[in-house]
Amino acid sequence: MNRKCIFFIYLILFSLLLCSSVWAFDFKAYDKTFVKARSYHDVKTLNTLLQQGLDYLKANPDDSEMLWRVGRLYMEIALEAKKGKEHKRYLETARKYAEKSVKLNDNSADAHFILGSIIGRIAQYAGILNSLFMVGDFDKHILKAIELNPKMYHAYIAMGMRYRDTPWIVGGSKKKAEKYFLKAIEIEPGYINAYYELAVLYEKWGKKDKAIVYYEKILSMPLQEDYIVEGKTSKENAKKALAKMGVKL
Repeated sequence: MNRKCIFFIYLILFSLLLCSSVWAFDFKAYDKTFVKARSYHDVKTLNTLLQQGLDYLKANPDDSEMLWRVGRLYMEIALEAKKGKEHKRYLETARKYAEKSVKLNDNSADAHFILGSIIGRIAQYAGILNSLFMVGDFDKHILKAIELNPKMYHAYIAMGMRYRDTPWIVGGSKKKAEKYFLKAIEIEPGYINAYYELAVLYEKWGKKDKAIVYYEKILSMPLQEDYIVEGKTSKENAKKALAKMGVKL
């Protein structure tokens, strides 16, 4: 066998190995583990998934699907287990991975949603003035996610919170917030936190009767397996809000 044949054999084997590294990863199982870990706020498993994702990216640095997932993990870990400068560092790292994912695949609703969510989280800790400059980027990516996937109810909730919690000078609008929250509930009527965010809106809006209706609705709803801790927190917060408003349970 001459050297030319040997070279082509090695080239074919290398190509097969490269394809195997790209296609062998089980994203479905990876996401299933993530959803369960997020549901129970299992930081240990989230860190394990993060390391797996980073190891995968060493061989596949331009895999947009893994890039936004790693960004999502950095964000979740920042929210669950990090404080101060480390919290900020994790969010900034999350943003870099999500930005690269969007750059590689501008048609990914998930990548745009994760990037917008990360920007929103960074804005919460950036101070009032700095956060105002981030609203445009937040809107751009969350609205793009909705355009690409009109059934992404989390994106509608994100927009609802944006309009509810930002001042009028940057477009804050309770009516728009209400519209987005109601749309999220229409898409996924079993998601407790959508009702909670809507109830908070009505309470801030001075619509006490409506706030009470939705807070009480939350208490009657079953927990979703994908959002156990979050659902319990929403229920506890709803109880506190009702007690504050003088409602006896």
